[in-house]
Amino acid sequence: MRERRRLQSMTALVAVQTARRAAAQEAMQAAGRREQSARTASEQAADRSRIAQEEWLGLVSSAGFSPEYSRVLADRLIESEGEADLTSLRVRSAAELHEHRKAEWQQLEAQGRSSAESLKRLRRRIQRRHEEKRLGSLADMITFAGTRS
Repeated sequence: MRERRRLQSMTALVAVQTARRAAAQEAMQAAGRREQSARTASEQAADRSRIAQEEWLGLVSSAGFSPEYSRVLADRLIESEGEADLTSLRVRSAAELHEHRKAEWQQLEAQGRSSAESLKRLRRRIQRRHEEKRLGSLADMITFAGTRS
């Protein structure tokens, strides 16, 4: 009887761990998507910064230098470099979160596999004991029937 209660408890535990593992996997995948999105935004910001730098350098090196236009291009360059730095920080943060979520998922995955194996062993043990009792009863019936003849 104790093993039956233990079996019920283990079954419930495995079900809870399966749900937690699925939630952790979804959180890990969402963090991975956010990291990829941040990487894409960072690459685009770096491209815009490179273009702004090329425009500014092109103006500075040209013969028809315009101080007013150079100020606009310099402001654009500074803004784009700031944006590139900010998106780079977002990538780093998203990558750290993704790694954290991955580690959580891996831990839950290992715990889930361990619990599932324990549940499987417990089920086998209960089935084996049940089969032993059944065979013992059958042997008693055969022995008792043999002594009657």
